Amino acid sequence: MITPLLAVIAILVLVDGGAAFHPSQSQQTQRQPQTSARGGAFCLNAVFSRRECISLLTITAPASTIATILTPRPVLADDDDVAAKVVLNYNGVYTDPNHTKGYRILIGNAESATIKLQDDPSGNVYNLPAQMKVSDGVVENFSFDFSAKGGPSNIVGVFAKDREGIPIITFPDGNSWKKGETGPIGVYYDGLNPKKLYVIRQLKGPELTVDIIDGNGVTSTIKAKAGNPTITFEFPGRSISGVASLKKKTISFEDGNVLTKF
Repeated sequence: MITPLLAVIAILVLVDGGAAFHPSQSQQTQRQPQTSARGGAFCLNAVFSRRECISLLTITAPASTIATILTPRPVLADDDDVAAKVVLNYNGVYTDPNHTKGYRILIGNAESATIKLQDDPSGNVYNLPAQMKVSDGVVENFSFDFSAKGGPSNIVGVFAKDREGIPIITFPDGNSWKKGETGPIGVYYDGLNPKKLYVIRQLKGPELTVDIIDGNGVTSTIKAKAGNPTITFEFPGRSISGVASLKKKTISFEDGNVLTKF
């Protein structure tokens, strides 16, 4: 049976006593990880590849916020549903060469999606609808409605993948959005509760921002910090660490819970 895949981790976890992310004493006393920088870009050796370290972008964003958005739910039948995972692989954080300090976050299912975007750190944040064309289990294109930000109401972006298998959306004017998910950046679903989703973006250096979305479309935002190879999440009243794996595209916690990137 197909199960919806979105919702909040932080708020529910804190209400029930933090069972899903309960840090051990060893996590609390863990020494600070070693980090390095190249060309002003933070490099997490155990999580980022050398190529990613060199290309890692420095992006700034406003302080934490709480907002409500309407987001179509990604759905998977189960962990072995390869076909569903192929269709939903478009879920992620994209970069736009025309707005290098902004972001585009695409989240949805096999029928429709929502694009959350900001052109620059001081600009408005938009949550806009998108429809898609899927053929034989493969996404062919997206139709975006940018009218809320003064753009066209029906612009088509062709979905494809580059030689490395990285999703790209190309528009009629030649501009392309690329799924730019360096290191832990990306959209994750929760292993213990498939109704929970994390969206992780980089702010500056090791500093991260994490949108946590619940099944009602409510988004809460917390801060996090990348280490080597841990990521420390700053939940209200506590810090909880997970271990990131670039190869597996996961973030694992001591209680056995695992966040998996689309």
